[in-house]
Amino acid sequence: MNSEENKAVPPPVAGSIAVAATRPVKKTKLPMIMGVVVVLVAAHWIFSGPSKAASSGSSADNPVIGEWRLVDPADEAYCPSYQKFTPDESTSTQNGKTFKQKPIYDIKPGVTIVGYGGSYMGEWRPTGPDDMTLGQVGPPPYGVPTFCKYHRQ
Repeated sequence: MNSEENKAVPPPVAGSIAVAATRPVKKTKLPMIMGVVVVLVAAHWIFSGPSKAASSGSSADNPVIGEWRLVDPADEAYCPSYQKFTPDESTSTQNGKTFKQKPIYDIKPGVTIVGYGGSYMGEWRPTGPDDMTLGQVGPPPYGVPTFCKYHRQ
C-alpha cells in the first residue's frame, strides 16, 4: 500500500468549499413572491375584460364612432360642444375652435377609452342607446376629472 492512501483526510476548515457543500440550502421567499405576482397579473387580465386596442376601430366594434353633441351648453367651459369620431380621426369643437387629432381607441365592455398618444385621455361610457358620458382627465393644471353628457346626432 502506498503511504499517501493511508493519510487521514483533514477536517474541513471554516470558509472552505467542503464546509459550504455540507450546509443545508437556505430557502428564500422568491418562489412565494413570484406566485403572488402571477396571481395578481392573472386576476388583472381576467377582470379587466377583453380589450380591442387599435389605432383605428370599425364602427361596428366602436360605440364612440359617430357625431356627438354636448347635452348641457353650460358645460362648454370644460367640455367640447361637438365631437365627431371616425376610425382614423377625431374632430372636437370647443369655445369656437376646432381641433383634429388621430385617436387611439381601447374598446372594453362598458367603456371606450380614447387617447391621443399624450397625457390626455377620455373614457366614454354608454348611458343610453344614443347617449354617452365622457369622463376626461387632462394634463396639469386640468388634472381634475370632468364628466360631460353627449347625445348622438
